[in-house]
Amino acid sequence: MRHSTRTLLFAISLATSGLAACGGSADTQPIPAAQAVEPTAPPTTNEGPPSTSADSTDRDPLLFLSGRDEVVVLDTNSGEKTARAVSAMASPDRTAVAQIVGRRVVVLDPGTGDARWDHPVPADRRVRVVAPGAEHIALVDGLLATPNLPRAETNLTIVDRDGARELTLPGNFDPEAFTLDGSDLVAVEYLPAMNPDHYEVRLVDLATGTIRPVPDQPAHFPDNAPRDRMQGYARTQVATPDGRSLYTYYSSDVPVADDHGDMYAFVHVLDLHHEEAYCIDLMPPFGTGSQPGAGRVSSPALTLTPSGDRLLVTDRSSGALAAIDTATLEVVAERTLEAAPIEWSPVATASNEVLYLGLNREVLRLDATTLTTLDSVAMPSAVTGIKMDRTGEVLYAVTERNIQVLRPDGEAIETWALPVAGAGADPAVAVPGRGAYQCAC
Repeated sequence: MRHSTRTLLFAISLATSGLAACGGSADTQPIPAAQAVEPTAPPTTNEGPPSTSADSTDRDPLLFLSGRDEVVVLDTNSGEKTARAVSAMASPDRTAVAQIVGRRVVVLDPGTGDARWDHPVPADRRVRVVAPGAEHIALVDGLLATPNLPRAETNLTIVDRDGARELTLPGNFDPEAFTLDGSDLVAVEYLPAMNPDHYEVRLVDLATGTIRPVPDQPAHFPDNAPRDRMQGYARTQVATPDGRSLYTYYSSDVPVADDHGDMYAFVHVLDLHHEEAYCIDLMPPFGTGSQPGAGRVSSPALTLTPSGDRLLVTDRSSGALAAIDTATLEVVAERTLEAAPIEWSPVATASNEVLYLGLNREVLRLDATTLTTLDSVAMPSAVTGIKMDRTGEVLYAVTERNIQVLRPDGEAIETWALPVAGAGADPAVAVPGRGAYQCAC
């Protein structure tokens, strides 16, 4: 029988290539007070109120696409481009885009492409974390090839509407997320700093500069036993639109735990409101791979139903599928596709009733509750991204040639031109693991 474990964790990768981590323990330590960045020029911004999310009964007005290091936004009424930003990241609620332009961070209105506000920042900064509405932004050193390169201290820039300030952390850190109220920054600490071989997760109080450990165990799950360190690397993640929860898929080429057999994959669930996180085990074939000679690999995709009550997990390399109840954090359905084609794109989206998977030149439709196959829809070329409108009434299938606008049953409505080559539809962020790091789960 499948054994499901929910263990205290605290990590989710949001943007760049590198490792994410789990909760751990350490002594509380102060950090230097954040220093304001002196403006190098007067701001030239277009001030305006932040956008608000439309009611869930309204069709999404905008479609967000990812290009090569850029965000592209389309008007869903016309298919025309409304904004394009290089070196940028969208907020999880898709109401803002944060972009680096020269030595300034600029927050754009995705519906118009106009700047709402901007601030000067040090050179060579890169957007790493964006809170809902871009109310808070964390920037990192853009010259770092990987976030865990040896360093004795870490320089970050924290930005909001009031300005930008420098934050120096003693040690080797990588920011992961803001808590929902913006008071804390969740960050991975790589240890030892100059020659890291493991990592822990910290909460950085942005007002006091205190770094504190994540507790071993949430009080409302008193029967949860702490788990030993597990190997595992973040592969992809998805956030709820309101920024309250983040889900990250982890996998490993060796068993990540020995308490109930060979488990090679799991999902971290991070609650950014209550500052708690848990681990949901995914049993084989998740994380085991299926291609001869490829070893144990994963090519996962995560997607949430618009209602937010189910997280759907897919692994292209093994054909494994799972549906997770986001209230109970239990796997409620599992399935392995009879044949997972090598061309299966690691992209997925869902309505409240149907899970859609990209399989090369077709989209497979499955029941989102039972994971049984409904049918498949042929596409003109390979699918690179798919996105279901929040109403469940319109499906956008991005292909190598164009964008297909479909009804939920796959019937074509219209075709749009690709705004940029190699675009994908609002995908989860891929975070390949590097090095032999262990997570204290």
